Amino acid sequence: SDLDQLDTNNGWYGGGFISGAAGPFSVISVTRIEIEARAKNGDLLFGPVSLIDMVNNAGFVTSSFRTSANSIGSVMIRFDTFTQRFVIAIGDADGDASSDLFLAVSKTANPTSPGSNDWWFHVIPAQFGSELGLANLANTEPTGLAVDDEAIYVTALTRELSTFGGLVNGVIVFILDKTGFYSQNMGS
Repeated sequence: SDLDQLDTNNGWYGGGFISGAAGPFSVISVTRIEIEARAKNGDLLFGPVSLIDMVNNAGFVTSSFRTSANSIGSVMIRFDTFTQRFVIAIGDADGDASSDLFLAVSKTANPTSPGSNDWWFHVIPAQFGSELGLANLANTEPTGLAVDDEAIYVTALTRELSTFGGLVNGVIVFILDKTGFYSQNMGS
């Protein structure tokens, strides 16, 4: 394979920490540490680039999103065949009282950089409590990502913050209309 061996944080990896997707022109691999894109002929388009750098270079992202790879949780990428774009979902895993879901959507089927020339960036608050019937605050950890012709679907575990390691107490599905996410940057 022509893909570089991407960093997975010294062997800490699992189903939600490594993901890849193929579009018509390129293949993108992502771990909770790095992202890389290659043309289907093997030529490097960009990367490996720190996933934190990609997130922080979006410019509008608030300090609530993390600056350490240890605070990135699951990361998933899919290729949306309906609109010919890549979609990346990144979870916040630092376990504090805030929780965000970060989405990056490519502007085309063939992004050639990890920056805002090629991607739309979005932060979605993902902390819940009484509105879900929980006694304590809970953050979310994405476990699934899908797209159809109308929406982006992110399935996430809710983890209660009052217990060590975060007691899993449910599952929530974010259903996000693609319209705004595929045409502009949207903050929290």
